[in-house]
Amino acid sequence: MPNFPPILKELWGAAQMIVEKVSAVVVKIVLLAWQAIYWLFERFVDLIHLIAGKL
Repeated sequence: MPNFPPILKELWGAAQMIVEKVSAVVVKIVLLAWQAIYWLFERFVDLIHLIAGKL
């Protein structure tokens, strides 16, 4: 890392921390959304099987 003034180093460290926290939250949201979509897809498939079974 180049020789920046201390304030810039602190700001850079804070920015990195914020990016890490935000990316962790984004990953959690994506995983939860994927689980919800998968669950809905499974229910949809079950429903199709149910309807197909009655035909």
